[in-house]
Amino acid sequence: MARPVRTNSLSPPAACIRWLACLAALAVPGAGHAQGSAQDDDQGMGVLKVFMTSQAYRDITARALSGIPPAIFTRCATLVARDSSVTILQPVSAGPQGSPVAGRWKQAFPVSGCGNDTVLNLYFSVGADGKPQAGAALPGTTLADPLLQRDALLYANLGATRAVADCKNFLVIDTRAPASGTPPGAGRLKAPWSETWTLSGCNRKVDVRMDFIPDSTGTTIAPRDAVIRPD
Repeated sequence: MARPVRTNSLSPPAACIRWLACLAALAVPGAGHAQGSAQDDDQGMGVLKVFMTSQAYRDITARALSGIPPAIFTRCATLVARDSSVTILQPVSAGPQGSPVAGRWKQAFPVSGCGNDTVLNLYFSVGADGKPQAGAALPGTTLADPLLQRDALLYANLGATRAVADCKNFLVIDTRAPASGTPPGAGRLKAPWSETWTLSGCNRKVDVRMDFIPDSTGTTIAPRDAVIRPD
């Protein structure tokens, strides 16, 4: 259940650990917090349920979350972290110790209450050393996978500079895709779609419409309207 995290009596380092622990605790499916589909049960959700109760999972999740810039993951005493969701991208299998030794999955953590309500997205995989690892992708509900996100960043920045010509350094702090869109890992997205990416820079925020047009050779990315937000 979502609940605010109170940190008034904690020092800054301890407060950071408390926030990360809150998100990690919400992620444990065994506690009834992380949501997955019935199909995921056949793809290794059972393995993940066990793994998410381990200290190793909490450690790699905390490391990934701690690297998210404050402008995206804003920490405050009224932080609320709602139920997370898990999407299995490649079937997950376990080794003799029960930890994943193969597979890829995404975990999304909705956060609110600190001025930037968004979704923190972590992608998990198994490294060359055979150990699970995690990295943060763009926040929000974008349907683009991490590689497409990387390619789209340049175009999003170009769109933002059209609205704020005197600023060259922007950070994507949120993305919003149509609620009816196909989630990553649920099949190749054939139809074009549009998203709104919010970028922050030079004390201003800009909403950029991003059009994604897939075809047989890849995906064309086109930034369209860019609007400076009043907040």
